[in-house]
Amino acid sequence: MGKVQLQISRRTFLKSALAGSAGLAVAGGHAIPAVAAPESSVEPPWYYRGEIKTTYSVCDMCPWRCGITVQSVGDRVYKIDGNPADPKSRGMLCARGQGGVSFMYDPDRLRSPMLRTGERGEGKFQEVTWPEALDAMAEKLLAIKEQYGPESVAVFGHTSGEFWFADYFAQAWGTP
Repeated sequence: MGKVQLQISRRTFLKSALAGSAGLAVAGGHAIPAVAAPESSVEPPWYYRGEIKTTYSVCDMCPWRCGITVQSVGDRVYKIDGNPADPKSRGMLCARGQGGVSFMYDPDRLRSPMLRTGERGEGKFQEVTWPEALDAMAEKLLAIKEQYGPESVAVFGHTSGEFWFADYFAQAWGTP
């Protein structure tokens, strides 16, 4: 198979590039309003809505617990970035951490405990209070402990704080 040769000179290429650029420059002013959103539907950026408050914390989206800076206006969080002073992440933050804002305000997010009312897999749930949910969970765990013994329950935590709680619960429950 032979080498492909372009039949265009450098001069012709430069003329074409210049003509294309000139055409874009002339048409550019007319093309932008055609694709832009109408002015009435564009909200001002979040940083114009009030005084920005910066809070320093750690990300809880994975076990690494990277340092973060959280920017909010009023009671609403708008931006999560890595903390440049954090020696571990050095100001970097993964997409999961930056996505924490959408996680907080997702319309499908569960806001209270749910108790299954139908058969498993039916997708039927009822909203309950925290005391009701904890009582139902304790009842089921005690039934498992009575029937199979305390070693039948495995406990696992996601982050360092959860590991502490999981260890405390496992010792109190009697599981290794």
